Amino acid sequence: MARDGFKAMDSDMHVIEPLDLWQRYTEPAFKDRAPKGFERWMGDMQIELEGCLMPTEPEEWATDKAQEQDDIYRHSHENGWDPASQVRAMDLELKAVFIRPNIVNERNWHDPYYDPLWAEIESLGIPLGFHEGSNANMNQVGNRFSTYMMFHTCCHPMEMMLSVVDMIGGGVFERFPNLQVGFLEGNCAWAPWLLWRLNEHFELSGRFESPNLKLEPTDYFKRQGYVSVE
Repeated sequence: MARDGFKAMDSDMHVIEPLDLWQRYTEPAFKDRAPKGFERWMGDMQIELEGCLMPTEPEEWATDKAQEQDDIYRHSHENGWDPASQVRAMDLELKAVFIRPNIVNERNWHDPYYDPLWAEIESLGIPLGFHEGSNANMNQVGNRFSTYMMFHTCCHPMEMMLSVVDMIGGGVFERFPNLQVGFLEGNCAWAPWLLWRLNEHFELSGRFESPNLKLEPTDYFKRQGYVSVE
């Protein structure tokens, strides 16, 4: 459906099953064979099935994956994130492109350095999605805080807000008018307020600072932007 130019659609959602799901709903005759859920830490769940715990070593696995991810991002930060290599990778039959909103080497997404990437995504007619994550060796909004509560409260929605400002105010949506971009899993209540504020500042100084912007920020977003609601 659409209202005031904004599009809304149904989509898949994240689902976290309760730990006692199988015990609660399995028929009594088979309950002794049903998996049992265990939670060793928030977001780190195991099940027991026929006497075996799965996954077998969740803590060790999580540590290894976190180290692998940190190594990848450290290499990207040290050597620069090469958009040309990403364009070459798009020879594959991709259905969409996903990137994190965290900038690398202090280079914003509206930097012309990334224009070959946006041009290729646009030419393929596939969507681009920004999606934040946590606990990475990258510059993130919540890094100033020492607790997960404060950090995670900020990182997802605020990184999406920065990306919206970057892609619209920096002229990416103007240069690539057919690029469709989703700002994902960062809530959505901020979107009307942020777009209003962008419009206000476009009227205040943007018309002089960025004369290449032919539309108001809200109109760019209506044409090319999406936010996910969870």
